[in-house]
Amino acid sequence: MSWRNTILAGWISCLVLAGCLKQEDKTGEGPKTNILLVNAALDAAEVNLLLDGEPLAPADLAFGEAGQVNENGYIKARPGVQTIGWKIGGEILTDDKFLIWDPNSYYTVLHFDTAVNGFGRWTIIEDNPVFSDTSAKVRFINCVAGTDSLSLWLINSEDTLQVANRRAYLEATGITGTEFNVNVLPGNWRYELIDKNQVVLETADFLPTRGEVYSFIGIGETGSTGEKQPRALVIRQKK
Repeated sequence: MSWRNTILAGWISCLVLAGCLKQEDKTGEGPKTNILLVNAALDAAEVNLLLDGEPLAPADLAFGEAGQVNENGYIKARPGVQTIGWKIGGEILTDDKFLIWDPNSYYTVLHFDTAVNGFGRWTIIEDNPVFSDTSAKVRFINCVAGTDSLSLWLINSEDTLQVANRRAYLEATGITGTEFNVNVLPGNWRYELIDKNQVVLETADFLPTRGEVYSFIGIGETGSTGEKQPRALVIRQKK
């Protein structure tokens, strides 16, 4: 089985030989790196990211799922140089490459596109979340396969916030608009996921908590129904 990957340009400074700069495993001590793992790939098998052969998420992720520990999408892991691989269904895939995960940093590992033999494309986003004492912050990433561009609105009785306006599919544009750039005060909100013809594809309640950030990941396929119907995967992320 072949596996493909795309990585955010400029993020990875080097690949190092096996054994070089490997660190003693001290997962219970010191600063951590924080990783959000999302499976947004159509027709994907259950997946998990492997760091030095160990799965990151406590359970393998089906399509439309994100890793969660204590209701937090960011999973804490040992920083430093680690081998990377994937668990895809019951199969382990690795080519013994290394990545560097910085301490006290935040990353999103996004599995997206349409899967071939159970696996799609993947990309790493270096997040820059700002945890505010007064508000929550949100972002939207469009992983709905197809040609539709999507908008995301947050609405309550007093205000309407535009999180994203006609954001194109990730594969078509590369990685853009991944910052947590919209401040949301705590309260009773609802979100609307809207297509380019101003048709509301999905609406649901959203109750943000101050001091946290949230990712809205558009998943599914343009024009599909059922499991592949376009919708938003809402992920709560804490410091």
